[in-house]
Parts: sequence; structure tokens; C-alpha cells
Amino acid sequence: DFVGNVEDTRLIYEMCDITVNTSIKEGIALTSFESLAMEVPVISSDVGGQKELITDDVGAIVPCLQKENEILDFNYSKEEIQNYVDAINKVLNNLEYYKSNCRERILKKFTTDKMIKNMEKELAKIAENPSEDKVHEGRQLSKNMYVLKELISTYFVSSKLDYEWLVDEFNKKNIHINMIYDKKAKKRLNYENTIEYKVKHPIVVALRGIGVYNKLKKILKYGESMV
Repeated sequence: DFVGNVEDTRLIYEMCDITVNTSIKEGIALTSFESLAMEVPVISSDVGGQKELITDDVGAIVPCLQKENEILDFNYSKEEIQNYVDAINKVLNNLEYYKSNCRERILKKFTTDKMIKNMEKELAKIAENPSEDKVHEGRQLSKNMYVLKELISTYFVSSKLDYEWLVDEFNKKNIHINMIYDKKAKKRLNYENTIEYKVKHPIVVALRGIGVYNKLKKILKYGESMV
């Protein structure tokens, strides 16, 4: 079943035995990090950096038999399907073993602190030994800045409706009001231009930033229900 958007994904992971990622293209999927952190083994296609995260003791890597340009081809081969079936059965048949290793894998190798330190090391290596090819590409790119500006402008124009929708959704979710209807002007006015928005918005952003906004919202809703 499709449950729609779930804000607290921990509730979903708590109900799951395994996570299956059949993507044709990934970097390292955030879902994989979250699953392992919640002691849920991961079965994933061999794309991007998935195998850097998923080892034989926390799940399984399945060969990706499709190319990126075949993403809309749903005629999956029997071999590809069987590879996933075998991997799923392998993990389910020894589920407790895999579960016991998952969170430890994250804590040992992929905490935020460890990843920051690894990133710092990589950046230091690049600074000490810069790639001549990359430097050359960057200089060539700077000569065509007007093309980049045109592409960026085109992107913003083409995504204008998406952006406006995201803004509206943010306001609905965080401010509880989207637009204000002016009866005299007979039109909606941007809520972001009101004093109420300018006061509430930075407070909401700050509360979300320190991770207490949702908790406070629940407390306030509970208080309203008790009145």
C-alpha cells in the first residue's frame, strides 16, 4: 500500500524487516542510511556508491542489468527479478544476523562526525594535489559564463510553477496560512509580505533548525484539544 508522505519515517522502519532499493541511478541513497540506522537490512541495486555502504553482513548488492536510458522499460528480465528474489530470501533466512550488524555499520563508518572528517581529508588531498584536468575544465567553463547564466535563467523560468507550489506548501505546513484574500481588491495577497509572516517565519525556521518545532506544534495542538 502507498501511505503517502510520512514525516516521522521511524514509524515505517520499525514495521519493516528489509528495505529493497531497485534504483537505476543513485549516489548513496539516504533511505539506505536510515534503514541501517534503524536496524533494517538493505538490498540494493549496484549503482552509485551503494556498495560502499551495504556490505554482505548488513544486506546484499544486486547487479543492475538496466542502463539509465532504459528507466521507462518495465520489461524486466527473469534474471534480474531472480537476483532480487535470491537476495531477499538470503537476508530473510538469517534476518536476526543481518539486523544485529546494521546500526553498528552506521556508527562505525557513517556518523556525521566521521563523514565530516573524511570529507576534510579528501578536500585537503585535492588542495595539495589539484587535478590539472579539473582546473582546466573550470577555466574553460568560466569563459562561457554567459551560457551558464542563460541555462540558469531558463531553469528558473521553467521551474517557476514548481517553485511557487513549494513555497505555498511550506507556508501551509509551517505558517498554517498560504495566501490572504483581500475582499476589497478581490484577489489573494502574498502572505509573505505581511507583518505576521515576517514575525512567524524566522521563528519557525529557527525552531525547525534546532529540531523542536514539530514537538512544540504537537504540544500546542494537544493543548487546544483540551480547551
